[in-house]
Amino acid sequence: MNGKELFTGERFIPGIDDDKLEMEHYQRYLSVRDLIRGKVVLDAACGEGYGSSLMAAVAQQVTGLDIDGETVERAQVSYAGQANLCFLQGSIAAIPLEDESVDVVVSFETIEHVPELLQFQFLNEIGRVLKRDGILIMSTPNKEIYSDLYNYKNEFHVKEFYHDEFQAFLKLKFKYVKLFNQAFQIALIMTDCEGKEGPLNCYLRRPGYDQNGKYYIAIASNVPLEEDHFASVYLGDSGEYDRTIQRILTLQQEEEARNEHIRKLNEEAEAARESISRLQAENEERNTHIGRLDAQIDEKNREAAQARETIQKLQEESEERNIHIRYLDGQITEKDQAAAQVGEVISRLQEESRERDAHIRQMDVRIEEKGRIIAEKEQTIAEKDGTIETQRNEIDNLQSENRELRQIVLNKEGHIELLLEVERAYEWEKTTRSYKFGKWLRRVGEFFLPLNSRRRFFARVLADLLKKPNLMLHIISPKRIRNYFWCMKNGGMDSVKQHYRETLKNEEYLADPSGDLKLEEVEQRSAEKAAKSALEYERLVLIRWEKPLVSIVIPVYNQFEYTYNCVKSIIRNSGDVTYEVIIANDCSTDVTKEIEKIVENVRLITTEQNVRFLLNCNNAAKHARGKYILFLNNDTQVQENWLQPLVRLIESADDIGMVGSKLIYPDGFLQEAGGIVWKDASAWNYGNRRNTEDPEFNYVKEADYISGAAIMIRRSLWEEIGGFDERFVPAYYEDTDLAFEVRKHGYRVMYQPLSRVVHFEGISNGTDVQNGLKHYQQVNFQKFYEKWHDVLEAEHEVNAENVFTAKDRSGRKKHMLVVDHYVPHHDQDAGGKCTFMYLQTFVKMGFQVTFIGDNFYKHEPYTTELNQMGIEVLYGNYYYNNWQQWLKENSHYFDYIYLQRPHISIKYIDLVKKYSRAKIFYFAHDLHHIREYREYEMTGDQEKLESSKKWKKIEYELFEKADVGHVVGSFEQQKMQEAFPDKPIRNIPLYIYEDIPKDINKDFASRHDLLYVGGFGHPPNVDAVLWFAKEVFPKVLERYPDMKWHVVGGKATLEVQALASHNIIIEGFLPDDALEKLYRECRMAVVPLRYGAGVKGKVVESAYYQIPLVTTSIGAEGLSRDEVFMVVEDEGEKLAEAICGLYEDYPRLREMSDEGVRFIENHFTLAEAERVLRLDVVI
Repeated sequence: MNGKELFTGERFIPGIDDDKLEMEHYQRYLSVRDLIRGKVVLDAACGEGYGSSLMAAVAQQVTGLDIDGETVERAQVSYAGQANLCFLQGSIAAIPLEDESVDVVVSFETIEHVPELLQFQFLNEIGRVLKRDGILIMSTPNKEIYSDLYNYKNEFHVKEFYHDEFQAFLKLKFKYVKLFNQAFQIALIMTDCEGKEGPLNCYLRRPGYDQNGKYYIAIASNVPLEEDHFASVYLGDSGEYDRTIQRILTLQQEEEARNEHIRKLNEEAEAARESISRLQAENEERNTHIGRLDAQIDEKNREAAQARETIQKLQEESEERNIHIRYLDGQITEKDQAAAQVGEVISRLQEESRERDAHIRQMDVRIEEKGRIIAEKEQTIAEKDGTIETQRNEIDNLQSENRELRQIVLNKEGHIELLLEVERAYEWEKTTRSYKFGKWLRRVGEFFLPLNSRRRFFARVLADLLKKPNLMLHIISPKRIRNYFWCMKNGGMDSVKQHYRETLKNEEYLADPSGDLKLEEVEQRSAEKAAKSALEYERLVLIRWEKPLVSIVIPVYNQFEYTYNCVKSIIRNSGDVTYEVIIANDCSTDVTKEIEKIVENVRLITTEQNVRFLLNCNNAAKHARGKYILFLNNDTQVQENWLQPLVRLIESADDIGMVGSKLIYPDGFLQEAGGIVWKDASAWNYGNRRNTEDPEFNYVKEADYISGAAIMIRRSLWEEIGGFDERFVPAYYEDTDLAFEVRKHGYRVMYQPLSRVVHFEGISNGTDVQNGLKHYQQVNFQKFYEKWHDVLEAEHEVNAENVFTAKDRSGRKKHMLVVDHYVPHHDQDAGGKCTFMYLQTFVKMGFQVTFIGDNFYKHEPYTTELNQMGIEVLYGNYYYNNWQQWLKENSHYFDYIYLQRPHISIKYIDLVKKYSRAKIFYFAHDLHHIREYREYEMTGDQEKLESSKKWKKIEYELFEKADVGHVVGSFEQQKMQEAFPDKPIRNIPLYIYEDIPKDINKDFASRHDLLYVGGFGHPPNVDAVLWFAKEVFPKVLERYPDMKWHVVGGKATLEVQALASHNIIIEGFLPDDALEKLYRECRMAVVPLRYGAGVKGKVVESAYYQIPLVTTSIGAEGLSRDEVFMVVEDEGEKLAEAICGLYEDYPRLREMSDEGVRFIENHFTLAEAERVLRLDVVI
C-alpha cells in the first residue's frame, strides 16, 4: 500500500503532495535537534516514523510510540537501518516505558486528537516517564486561529486549546513553560546564486513580533529552561508564492475578458432595441386606419422580449376584425416576416442574455458591487490559500479583541445570573479548579470594565470609531448626545446600549455607495439625486416566481430614492420566501415611471390619474398573484429575515387574517409594537419612543390594528372585504378600519416582533395635521368613530385605562402568571421540559400567559420560543430590580398564578396573596425534603438530615398557602393529601405528548447496548451512574463483554468522566435529535437511582420511545410497579440478572415496548393534562 492510499489529510506521510504540511512537520523536528542531541527521546504518537528517524540522527536513543499496529510495522521496516531507533505499539494513556527513563518527550499534533480525560492521562504519563530534569516538547493547533478565525471544524480533532488553556494545562505538571508560534509568513530570501549552503540571517521588520501562529510549540520542564535559539525559518521549494501571484494575474485577465464580453452583449442588445423601435414606427405608418391595433402594438412593443407575442396578437386581431381590408394581406405578410427576423434576433439575444446571467451569478457580488471586485478576489484567495492570514492591520486586531471581549461579557452576564440560582443545588461545583479559575477571570474583567458602566460603553464606542470612522462621525451629533443623557436618566445603561446598537445597525444598513442615508439629510439628498437618470442607478434584480407566496405592494408618489432603497432592502433581507414586488405608481413625475429599467422583474402598475394613497392601493392589489398581500410604505427599510416570521405566523392558524411588523424609527427607538384603539376611537402607537428590546414589545400578540406601513393580509380575505373602505379616501384610518373588518369577518389581527422594519415616518404624507394629506387624519377619525361606534363601546377600554389588557386584546381572556427559576431549558433537564410542555398547554387552553424567570435573564433561544407562542416573558434589569412593584401594580389582572419549585415560590407567594385574588397553584416538581432524607438514609450525612427538615418546613408552608397543590406521581400525591386532607392535591402528568412515534424498530435483535439519561448537575444521577458502573455493570459484562453503556447528560463530574472506557461511553449533553437516535438504536434503558423523589422524566421518556426499561423502586416511584414496560429491582446483583435475562429475550422486549405505548396513552397525553387542570380552572 503506497503513501497516497494511506493519506487521510490528517496524519502526515513523507512523499505526499502537500508542501505546506511537509514544511510544518519537518520544521518542528529539525528545530528540536539541539535540545535532544545526545539524549534519550520518546516520540509519542510517532505516526510513520519519519520524525523519529530525523531525531535519531543526533539523539542517543529514540523510541517511537504509536497506537496503530500497522503504522508501527511500516515504520520498523522503513527505518530498520538505524540502530538507535526503535518503535513500539501502545497508548499515550499507558506509555510502555519505565519511570524516569526518558530525557525528552516529543509529541507533535497529538494532544488535540483525544478527549479531555485522555489528555490529562497523557500528561500524567509524560510526567512519570520523564527524568526529573527532563523536557517536554509538544505542539498543538492554536484554536483561535486554526478553528475560530475560519469557522473550521477538523473532524479528527476532539479538544483544541486556546493560548491560556494550553499554558495552564502544561503547568499542571511543569513549573517552567515556554510557548513558540509556528506560522507561515511572507518572506524575502537572499541566497548564493551558486546554491552554496551557509549561515542564514533573519531580520524582523517589527522587533518583538508577537503575531499569533496557527500552531503552538511548547517547551516545558521542572527545571529552568536555558535561553536557546529555538525560533527558526524553514525554506521549502514549493513555489507557492509564484503560483499565487500567477493566479491573481489570471483572475484579472479572466475578469477583463468577461467585462468585454458583457460590453459586446450590451451593444448587440442596444442595436436590437433600435431595430425593434424602427419596425414599430414602420408598422404604425402602415396601419394608421386600424386605431385599436396601433394602440396595442405601441404598448406591447416596449420590450423586445414580447415582440413575437405582440405580432402574433396583431395577426389574430387583423384576421378577426379586418376581413373587409384583405388588400392589406401583403403588407401584413411582409410585417410578419420582419417580425420573425426580429424574433430570431431576440431569441439569440435571450439565449446570450441567459448565458450572461449565468456568468453574472457565478461572479456573484463581484459584478453587483463593482467597487469591491478586487477586495473580494483577495478575500477569496485568502480563504482558499490561507497564506495571507497575517496581513491584517491593527484595526482588524482590535475588532477581533473587541468580539472576544463582548462574548466574554455576554457569557459572564448570563452565567452569573444563572449561577445565582443554581449554586444552592450544586454547591460541590464551587470547589473545582475550573470554577475558581472562572471566578478569577470574571473579577479581572469587572475590575477593568465594570458591567453596565459608562467606561465599558465608551470603550465600545471608541472601538467602533477606530473600525468605522466615517460612519461614527455621521452618527455622533448633538441630537444623539442629548438622547444619550435622556436614556441614561430614564433607562440606565441597558437602555443606552440598546439604542446605540439599534442606531449603529440602522446607519450601517442605510448606507448607500456614496455615504450614509440619514433622516436629517433626506430632503437634501433627494433634491441632489432628483436629476439622476435611470441609467445612473445601479441595476437591481428581483427573482421572478411563477407562483409567488407574497405580493408586496408599495404605493408611491415620487420620492424615488426611498422606493429604490426600500426595494434594495427587500432583495437583501427576504430570505427564501417567494414574493413579487408591485410598485403602485400614482402618476409620479420622477424616475419612478422608469423603474422597470432599474429593477428587473418588478411589476409597475400606474394609475391613469393621481388618485392618492387609498385608491392607489386598491387598484394595485387587483394585480396581486400571491396568497398574501403585503402593503409596505416606500419610506421603509426592511431588516434581516423580516418576511419569514410574518408568513410563519399567518400560516400557524386558520383564523389569523392579518399580521404586521415591529416598526422602528431610524434613531433606534420603537415607533409601534401594534396599536391600541380606545373606546373614543383615539389610538396609541403602543411602545412609541420606547426601547425596542423591552419584553412587553417582543411577544406575538393580538392587536387592535397594525400600522399600514407594513401589514400582510390573506388575499382571499382582502377580496372578501373589498379592500380599503373608500369612505376614507384619500388616506388615514383605512388601516385601522381594515383591522376591524378582519375581526368582523371572523379572523384575528396579530403582531409579529421578529419582523423588524425601519420607518421614516412622515416622509410620504408629512406630519402637519392641519395641512396637506395629513389633514385627513382628523377628518377620517370622525368617520371611523361613526362606523364602529357599537364595537368600540362593547369591546374597547376607556382611553389610557387597563393598558395591561388593551395592549394584547386580552381583556376577555383568563390570565395566568407562571413563575419558575428561569426560562425553561426544555432540552437540558426534565424540570425544564415539564415546564415548557405546561406553558404550551396553557396557551392551547386559551390562557393569556405571562412568565417570570426568577433570574430575569433572556436565555436564548428559549425566551424567543416562548415569545413566539404568545407568552410575555419578563426579563432585564428593570424587572430584576422592580418585580415586587410590578406584582403590586398588576397582580389583580391575573385569574391564576402558577408557582414552581420551593426556593423560588417562597419569595413570591406572600406578595401575590396580598395583591391578588387569583387562585394560586404550587407545583413542587419533586418533594425536596423526601429526596434529601433518602440521601441521609443512604449516606448518614447529618447535613442532609438538617437540609431535609428545612425543605419540609418550606414545602409544607407553600402547600398550606396555595389553593391547589400539584405533584407528579401517586406516592407524592398520597403523602401530601394525608398532610393536607382539605386541600386539592393533583397528580399531574410530568410530560405531555400529543403524538407517539409509530416507526420504532421492534426488531430488538438488530439493536444493541444500554442507555442512561440524566443531567449530572443533579446529585442522584451522579450516584446512580457511579453505583451502576461499580456494582452492576461488571456483572453484566461477564456475560456480554462487548456490550456498551451509553451515558447521556450534561455537566458530567470528573468522577463520571473518569468512567469512560471501551464499554462505558460518556456521551455528555446531546441535542434532542441525537438523543432520540440513541433511544431508537439501543436495546434497553437503565435507571439505577438509589435516592430522589417524584416521577422521573427519563422513565417516562423511555416509555415514550418504547425502549424496555430496567430500574429501581426509586426510579419507578409514583408509577405502578405492575407496569409491564419496566422491570424493577433494587439489589445490584438482581439488577444485573434482570438485564442479562432480558437482553436476548426478544419476545419479552417487544411486549415491554408495546406496553410503553399503552402507558403513555393512558397517563401522559394532552387530554389527560387538560382533564386534571380543568378540575381547578375555568376558561
